[in-house]
Amino acid sequence: MKKLIAILLAMVCVLSLCACGGGAPETTEGQPKETTPSAGEEAYTCTYEGVKIRLGYDVGDVVSDLGEPKDRAVTESCAFGGNDIVYDYRSVKISANDEEGFERVYCVELVDDMAQTEEGIKIGATAEAVTAAYGEPTTSNAGGVIYTKGGVELRFLMKDGKVTSIQYMLEGVA
Repeated sequence: MKKLIAILLAMVCVLSLCACGGGAPETTEGQPKETTPSAGEEAYTCTYEGVKIRLGYDVGDVVSDLGEPKDRAVTESCAFGGNDIVYDYRSVKISANDEEGFERVYCVELVDDMAQTEEGIKIGATAEAVTAAYGEPTTSNAGGVIYTKGGVELRFLMKDGKVTSIQYMLEGVA
């Protein structure tokens, strides 16, 4: 029972991090640019229903291409200035912040097994499948693993050796 409570608390903490984190990447003349990418290293991206979602970039084109979300929630940001906006599509939630005059994506969460990573990992996949697809993680703990590439963290929460949540998060957003 204690283990289950600890896992649930860890999941709540990680999910809340999608709404509350630190700093945002810089922009030039209102146009988003990559989020502190390593030299020559592509950042993790997410593709949903054929639309590529890049963290650190304006969500406008993504929303235009995906169409009207199931829900759109706006709250005052506890991590950035301005507002946090969450676009809720069937299998993906996209979190953005409007502090810099446009809505910059800082988190994408895959919420069910109808969405998957570029490498084919979805909720319900085994820990072994994640390691086979991504190699050794940058960070790991009892609650899951994190892979970091090009200024983006790809986070897999796990329970009993199975993926329970997948999040793409700007690096440094706690």
